Amino acid sequence: IPDNSDNIILFYKNASIPKANFASNNQQDFWNREHTWPKSHGFPDESDTAYTDVHNLRPSDASINTSKSNKDFNDVENISENAEGEAPDTYTNSDFWDPRDEIKGDVARILFYMATRYESDFLDLELVDRISGSNDPELGVLYTLIKWHEQDPVDQYEIDRHEGAYGYQENRNPFIDHPEWVSEIWGSTTAPTLIIATPPANLATRSCNFSLS
Repeated sequence: IPDNSDNIILFYKNASIPKANFASNNQQDFWNREHTWPKSHGFPDESDTAYTDVHNLRPSDASINTSKSNKDFNDVENISENAEGEAPDTYTNSDFWDPRDEIKGDVARILFYMATRYESDFLDLELVDRISGSNDPELGVLYTLIKWHEQDPVDQYEIDRHEGAYGYQENRNPFIDHPEWVSEIWGSTTAPTLIIATPPANLATRSCNFSLS
């Protein structure tokens, strides 16, 4: 949360800019709404609850958002030709997006939430251990996300943002409140992966529409 209430902190770039600088026409260094779980992976319709779920939305530099596109998340070799350029310590290639270490766990817990929250006949989002299909309701790479969750634990910034999201949307990301549930559901990097289809019983849900603009 920025010290200046008139500003917004960009997720991947980690820069504070005026929240009035919304990229309505792809202006350079302005921001737009970033779907951490890309909307093309299962919910392209703006009327869908997943499309407007505040837990999945982050403010991002517009050109960085374009660079991320609908790529899967995975480790990318940290060499100069893979550097994203605008986002510090962020690497990318034609298939994968590898954000800075400070938000790797944040990204993983967002995606764990989405795969758990949207588990129904209507919309069944799945995390997979491979490159996903861009038009399919799936995203990778699960093993890497588990590793990122373990390496980058929940911090106070993530907790504060989570409380704000809960105050608005009235449901919670259980993997911020209970990080240990990740290993209980998906396993850990030191134990076999275990997939449990049934979400935790106290994962409250609520349909809503949300806009940061």
